[in-house]
Amino acid sequence: MYLKKCVFFQHLPTNDLLKLIHRMRAVVFNAGDVIIKQGESGNELYIVDSGVLKCRKEESEEVLKIYGKG
Repeated sequence: MYLKKCVFFQHLPTNDLLKLIHRMRAVVFNAGDVIIKQGESGNELYIVDSGVLKCRKEESEEVLKIYGKG
């Protein structure tokens, strides 16, 4: 089970993981898409399954962090 390998979820009992999986949905983003902007409140949790996510400060090209699978 893929989520068991994620640090964030590895301590959850299997039953709880299965409940979580049933509530998840796949979302595909294209290169350059903005997923969330600085200062916005979020109500989603994103798990990178493939590719990378670059975290930038608003109005800057400087990459602060890069997230990969997991």
